[in-house]
Amino acid sequence: MDKQKRIEEIYQAALKEFSDYGFNRANISSIAQRLGMTKGNLYFFIKSKKQLYLDAVAWGLKKWQNRVFAEIVSESDPVNKFRVLCEKSYRYLAEDSVMREILIKDKNLFPIDPMNSSLFSEIHGKSIQMIAEIIEEGKSQGVFRKDFNTDHISHLSYSIYVMFIVKTYILPNKHSFEDYYSEAIDLILKGVLV
Repeated sequence: MDKQKRIEEIYQAALKEFSDYGFNRANISSIAQRLGMTKGNLYFFIKSKKQLYLDAVAWGLKKWQNRVFAEIVSESDPVNKFRVLCEKSYRYLAEDSVMREILIKDKNLFPIDPMNSSLFSEIHGKSIQMIAEIIEEGKSQGVFRKDFNTDHISHLSYSIYVMFIVKTYILPNKHSFEDYYSEAIDLILKGVLV
């Protein structure tokens, strides 16, 4: 087995352990056991529990991001591309219970202002860049207004998205925000369409 494949298996096992027990109660020995290896062998691949946590969460966030990107790459219409980006990004945590539990246990991983206070600002920045590219594509095709600031709209859209992720999946509540999210997407699109 190649090293990259093994590292991905380690990240998957670590994410499961962290989702089950949170960072403080998660155990390196248990992660090694999940992988059928010794703790010493596991340390051949990792530096520390904290670094494993950060690396595994970053891997999980990138996996989420890559899945969404794969969904939009075949779309040619910027309006559809924006809708698909929003819908697939939002619904991802409904399917990925491991990442959802990690975000519930560590609310600091997905802050409202991810560019100023996040360990993963580079990953969040890439998501904002995806939004900006779609907006620019829409502007160049004449379907989005040219008189607004792409950087501002992409950051605003991402902030709205983060707020809905937090309200829907991370904070316990009895109210469904799914209808609100669809309406927020419509509001953004109707505000930028020519």
